[in-house]
Amino acid sequence: MDRGNLNKILEQYISRFDELNEKSGNDEGYKWRAESRFKEYWNAEESLKQVQEEIEPLPDLTGEQVQHKKYGKGNVLECENGRMKIVFSGKEVTFQYPQAFVNGFLTCNEMDETVFKRNGEIEKKIESLKKEIKNAQLELQRLYTC
Repeated sequence: MDRGNLNKILEQYISRFDELNEKSGNDEGYKWRAESRFKEYWNAEESLKQVQEEIEPLPDLTGEQVQHKKYGKGNVLECENGRMKIVFSGKEVTFQYPQAFVNGFLTCNEMDETVFKRNGEIEKKIESLKKEIKNAQLELQRLYTC
């Protein structure tokens, strides 16, 4: 659900609050739950933006020498779009980048590999926030249909 759709739902909630207040005098429980979920959603959205900014750009290792557990030393020919082409003793092999480093298949003396670990932890936070946002959206939709 994009922000435009969410804003439309928010407007519908506000009109629903007005209807509830006019008809029944007040439905504070409904209003409180909806407002609470909206706040959670907006907070999670803001947190998601902040966390996404924490991801460090991955270094371009083109031309660098790497070490593989099985193939030994190799030179990086190309490093783009999450793939890395490396030549080991005349044999060209493609790896997922940075997963091959994260999983310990490749090492490189010329770089700080902790960036992969930090980015991995940030990716976990991002996934958690996305789930939180999705749950809040579903709850808001459920509340609206009440």
